Amino acid sequence: MKRKHSIREIEPHIVYESCPLCGYEYGPEGGWRWKMMIEPRLRYLIPGMREDELPGTGFTRCPRCSLVHQRYYIEPQKLKDIYASTAYVKTIGSDKKAPRTQSASYNEAWRAHHLINIDDRSGLIQQHIPDADSILDVGCAKLLLMKSLEYDYGPKLLEGVDPSITSKRLGQAFCFQIWDDIMDIPADRQYDLITHIHTLEHVIFPKEHLLKLREHLAPNGHLFILLPNVFSHPALNFFHIFGYSTTTLRWMLELCGFEVDIIKTIPAMWMRWYPMDILCIAHRTDISPEAINFQPDRFFEKKKRLGEVGMKFMRWLPEWIREPRPPKLVAPIFILPE
Repeated sequence: MKRKHSIREIEPHIVYESCPLCGYEYGPEGGWRWKMMIEPRLRYLIPGMREDELPGTGFTRCPRCSLVHQRYYIEPQKLKDIYASTAYVKTIGSDKKAPRTQSASYNEAWRAHHLINIDDRSGLIQQHIPDADSILDVGCAKLLLMKSLEYDYGPKLLEGVDPSITSKRLGQAFCFQIWDDIMDIPADRQYDLITHIHTLEHVIFPKEHLLKLREHLAPNGHLFILLPNVFSHPALNFFHIFGYSTTTLRWMLELCGFEVDIIKTIPAMWMRWYPMDILCIAHRTDISPEAINFQPDRFFEKKKRLGEVGMKFMRWLPEWIREPRPPKLVAPIFILPE
């Protein structure tokens, strides 16, 4: 019989501290809402790990602002090493039917098409940001979005940030500068558009990260963020340190010197009816925010249950209804060598 992981196994590792968003001081007396999930991809990332040894992840919801975040995760450097490995790239969005040697670029190709539609310019980024001369793609992965941005916007400066070895190799092939970390970007470099596609939820220190991005955003530039809605089922997994709602994401950006222009829940790439993602467009501001009145989300549990019901219904639908035909791509789907 497979051994199940319980809260008791992880609880001794908890360090009670303050909420990263509102500063609420946690204590052992309560405020914890746990959700345990087993991360199967770790079997391929950590050699020799058996399925019954796969660790679970604990999430907590702040009782003051309702920010959801992990209370037990890998050390930052270890997590960065995993992201930099080719093994991680091979497991992103992997499907049981697909060969394990194939990269997960099919999923990334859909996402690039969702953001930049080269046929009729109906992508999410194109709808809100007509032009940009300098672009930075944070978490550029296999550069499919960068190639689409180059094709459509033709920027004078196009760079990416990703610790993956695969990203660096492809960057050399396509003559793109790929930075290992945002801290490596020269201080005087500024961009008209910074895209942050399904990566902010992976960042362990979001405030420091956003403050650094603000320094590299041009005065009239835009920060384009797309991330999973915390009320959708896939939002909480081992590699997602934070689970954002539209409210908590807005508060986080305002605390870091951004003014939000647009923030809304949108359908996923192929699940047109399921509100799985959050779209946010913001710009930098020098006006300090007034005192934020943090309030807990009274309907948090109800929204979470509705999200779980929607995901179960989506999985019940036939595949030909859930997923349309593959999009027309600017860049090819790369197959990683062994």
